[in-house]
This record gives sequence, structure tokens and C-alpha cells, in this order.
Amino acid sequence: MFISAPAFEQRVPRELLPPGGRAWRVLELSLLVPWYVVTVAADEGIAQTFLVAWDSDLLAFLEPGAQNTITSLTFFAPPSNAIGNWTAREVRSVWKAWFGSGENSFCLSFRDDNGEFWNSTSSASIAQTSRRELLMRLPT
Repeated sequence: MFISAPAFEQRVPRELLPPGGRAWRVLELSLLVPWYVVTVAADEGIAQTFLVAWDSDLLAFLEPGAQNTITSLTFFAPPSNAIGNWTAREVRSVWKAWFGSGENSFCLSFRDDNGEFWNSTSSASIAQTSRRELLMRLPT
């Protein structure tokens, strides 16, 4: 998740914010878990970019009938230890991957320009996935 503090709030005219919105200059990641930068094409050729912390929220952007089209998706993987570097990967396709027998035993799986797959969670390796369903392809 992303957290902030009052000292990092940026004053912005209300008319530039959505109802109830606030602006922050600094966000902190409270957990060492993967997260995403999602850019969508909004009305009138304007792009909006979102920081997304949970797979379930990313799925909402991918649902049929979602209001906006994703134009760019970047996956950020945490370091393997607390002092390492984060890794960013451009996503070209998003898949729902099942790794167990139940319908709820799934994670998101991604593919990059090189055709390499990886999962959103390290607890389910690519070798363990039993099937995949394509959710979306992104423009190159």
C-alpha cells in the first residue's frame, strides 16, 4: 500500500482535483510487495496515470466495460531483501493464471516483449500454473 503524511500534502486548487481528492508530493510503500503504474487513455486524448498496489485493483482496470483503455502497464518487483533494488518491467500482455484446483486459486501472470512470463506473486511459480486465460494485450 501507499501511505503519506500531512507534511507531504501539496496544496492544489480544488477545481483541479476530483471530489474529495487530495494531492501528495511523497508516497511511501508500506509493504515490500509488487505494484504497478497504469496509464489509461481518458476522454479527449488525455492520459491518466495511477499507482496501483493490489492485483484486485488492477483487475478492475481490465474488466470488460472498464471506462478507460490501458495504454501502458509497468510492473515493479520488490528486492529480494530489504536493501536491494526494485525492478521495473514493461508488460505487453496480462493473463489470469490458475495454480491450484479451485477457481479462486489464481494470480495474475504477465508477458514482456521477449515473450517471458512471470507471476504477480512469488508464491506461485510459472511451472506450477495449470492454465492461463488472456485478459488483455497492450500496444507495443
